[in-house]
Amino acid sequence: MSRRPAALLFFFALLFALAGCNEVDPVIPGNDPPPPGPAPYLEAEPPFSPGATNSLSWTLGEAGKTDGWEFLLQRAGDPEFAAEVVESGWVTGDSFTFTDLGHATTNHYRVRARDAQGTESDWSAVRVSTQDAVPPAATLTNLREEQNSLLFFFDLDAVEETSGIREIELWFRSNGGETTLYGTFPPGGIRFQATEGGPHELIPVAIDGSGNRQDLALAPASVTLVPEPIILVDRHGEGFDVTSAVLEYNMSLTWWEFGIGRFTIRPIIDPLMIGEGEVGYPIDSNLTEIVGVQFGDDVRAYKIGDIMNREAVDDVVDGMPIAVIYCPLCDSHGVFERVLDGEILTIAASGWTWHRIFVLQDYETGSLWFPGLSYPGQPDYLLCIAGPNQGKFMYAVPSHRTKWRPWKEVYPETLIMKTK
Repeated sequence: MSRRPAALLFFFALLFALAGCNEVDPVIPGNDPPPPGPAPYLEAEPPFSPGATNSLSWTLGEAGKTDGWEFLLQRAGDPEFAAEVVESGWVTGDSFTFTDLGHATTNHYRVRARDAQGTESDWSAVRVSTQDAVPPAATLTNLREEQNSLLFFFDLDAVEETSGIREIELWFRSNGGETTLYGTFPPGGIRFQATEGGPHELIPVAIDGSGNRQDLALAPASVTLVPEPIILVDRHGEGFDVTSAVLEYNMSLTWWEFGIGRFTIRPIIDPLMIGEGEVGYPIDSNLTEIVGVQFGDDVRAYKIGDIMNREAVDDVVDGMPIAVIYCPLCDSHGVFERVLDGEILTIAASGWTWHRIFVLQDYETGSLWFPGLSYPGQPDYLLCIAGPNQGKFMYAVPSHRTKWRPWKEVYPETLIMKTK
């Protein structure tokens, strides 16, 4: 064998060896690395989570099924998950609970999936929630030790520095009886209507924005003594609770009179008003005594004689609901806006008088109202002396008690309530 062919064989062998060092596997269809699976959908988190634990849940794909997949959750204090990352480890199912979470810590969460072949998905969107592990504490203030009425007042508040106060439950026990929920309120003033006398324990329970609830059994109770109710019975046998009128406003029982019945004297409601030229309109020279009101372009007059036997007229003048009242026993009139807390009230005589001055009522709640006099002849307000509206006011609006002729001269376009 010649030396030349041997040299050629060596040369080609060397080239083949060098080419093998840079050889790349051919791309074969179907052998590509599998793409990442779909990222799980991590359910939205509330702004605040109660206690020291937080349970998260997720779904996968349009069908939401998680069978055959494993999941890895991460928790971190920053949205980049750069430090202090806590992991769940690979778990199955569709939920996981992190425990021993610090109070007032803000946690970021995300999850990814892994299939049976070990292929991992992208991370889900990040969810954020702040942990609120401390229950709130409610307070009850401005409560008298002894009440003058079955309806009394106090204030509710609560201390909560993380998620804020959602609501306050008010529980009570009357005379050592069963603990009963009175209602749920925002912080602020409370009107409490007792149904019996004796000692009452009032227990506020606060609930914060995350759902933490103060333990009823551990919440402090405030005690107040409620008087036995004072009941007046009218001629029809109906009882009127005048406890607050007697004890709170010093309206001695000695001066309560008549009690002829709640519906014996009925008010005039939505009266018919007539203008000049209509049948029943007074002549200009008439000297009939009237109560006149004027709001905007709406001018109206009411004859004292027409009000006298009904004691109250419930009308609307220029869009304002008013009550025109007249007390025959004390010869006193007044006009009041009859809207209270956004509700229009119907004002009427109650059938009772106190100290020879009529006691009024509203039909909507049965509360009793009494004129407040700053000077003889015309009250400045109506004060609720008993009932659900106790302690509230209806204030007087401008009015004039005069005779028809001078009123007509000043207001020639005035209307007048038609006599029936």
